[in-house]
This record gives sequence, structure tokens and C-alpha cells, in this order.
Amino acid sequence: MNAASEGFAHNPKSTRSPHAGLGKDHEPSDCRLTAGVRRLLAAVAVVLALGAFSPVAIAPQSHDVFLRAEESDSYALDVRLAKSAATYGPVDLLFLFDATGSMQNVIRAVADEAVAIMQGVREANPETAFALASFADYAPGAPVWELQQDITTDLDLIRGGLERIRLRHGEDWPEAYSRALFEARFIQWRPAAQRYLILFGDAPAHDPTFYGTDFGIDPGRDGLPGTADDLRFETVVKQLSADRITAITIYARGAPAPPPALAADT
Repeated sequence: MNAASEGFAHNPKSTRSPHAGLGKDHEPSDCRLTAGVRRLLAAVAVVLALGAFSPVAIAPQSHDVFLRAEESDSYALDVRLAKSAATYGPVDLLFLFDATGSMQNVIRAVADEAVAIMQGVREANPETAFALASFADYAPGAPVWELQQDITTDLDLIRGGLERIRLRHGEDWPEAYSRALFEARFIQWRPAAQRYLILFGDAPAHDPTFYGTDFGIDPGRDGLPGTADDLRFETVVKQLSADRITAITIYARGAPAPPPALAADT
């Protein structure tokens, strides 16, 4: 299953433009997960735990809403599992967060729900393990990628990892999504487990051609553009697929649509 779902609240007063030249942290967002998206996240996580991925129907796959401060929204989410018996093999799930300033409310909302979601997943499939990571952008003296917690069956370690996520400056609007997905390949995935990552974000990846707009190259681990370890978004996604890692994207409205390559190739 490949889910690319949008359902974040967004402040209608935002005037951010993809060509405005301002880093997205200069315009803090009022985005937060709505009750509907919390249900979506919980439903996807339970389906992950059951291992029942072919076929599965989730409707609606996208829910767009514009909210002012203190307003709320909810909607019905329908998840239909296949009639065939679910498999209960091991499942590894990585929570991967864009940790730039505009994601503060999203991270807080997910943190509030994550432990309950993981407990529900564990009840559905005792063979589930979790990991937690965050990323930002290339900035002097700041880490681009941080693995708060590698694959573990200890939910308290994930809880502690959520508390250790530090918000970082996003520099410009695009962020290091290619680098984050690249690094996700190298966590301690269990060899026999189904591998999934849930990516929470609200910005495009650095890539000179993928979006039809030049968002610059991701310079990779050496931080230097124009060298052998530069990362292209589409190439990284294909590498994820080759490593049997399925990416599920949950994007804040106001960013470009979740990159189609994630759904097409993973």
C-alpha cells in the first residue's frame, strides 16, 4: 500500500509563495493535525500492523480544509481491509519528521497521539517495532539528520525520542527530504520485517528538476554540491523501493503535493 494523504489545517492568512525567496520558518504556520487526520494516522498504523496491504481501500485519501485559529474540523474515514487473512509477521515502522519551525504544531500533535497509536498497533501485532528520526536543512553547525531512536520494541524509548526532537531553522523553503530518505535506508531494519516509514512534512525536497522548478541539489553527506554524493530525489526513492521500504507521506496543505515518486516507486 502506498498512501499519500493530506489533511492538515492551514492558516488562510498565509501568503507564502514558492518563489517568495523567504525560508518557511519566517512564516510560522498554524497547521495542526485535525481529528480526521489523527484517525487516518491511527488507521494506517493498524493496517501496517496487520500486514494486510493487498488490497486495502481508504477513503477519502485526501481531505483539504482551511481553518482559522480555534476552529476545528472532522470527517469520516472509511478503511476496508481485504477479506483474505492478514499476515502477522514482523513490521518495522519509522516515524520521520521535518523538524523545521513551521512543523512545531504538527510534531506536538503527533507526539500527543503517537504512544496511543503504537500501543494499538502492538495489540494488533506483537511483532511490531518502531524507530524515530527528524531532519531539517543544511545549515552551519547544525545536524541535517538526527536518529532519535533506532528500531526498538520499547515504546518508552520512542516516547523519550519524541521529547528530544529539536526544532531547527529551515534556511530556505525546500528541505533535505532526499537526505532524510537516504539516511532512513541505513537504520537497523530487521531483516525479515516489512519496512515502512511515515513522513510528516510541509515543504519540497531539494532537487533541480523534479518539481519543474530548480530547488537546488541536495549535497548529501559531505554538504558540498557538485560532488559524487549529491542526492537526486527520484533516485533516492528508487533506492528505498529496492530496500523494500514503503513510504507513506502525510503533508501539510500549503506545500506542494506529496511527491508522486513516493507513491509510484515505493
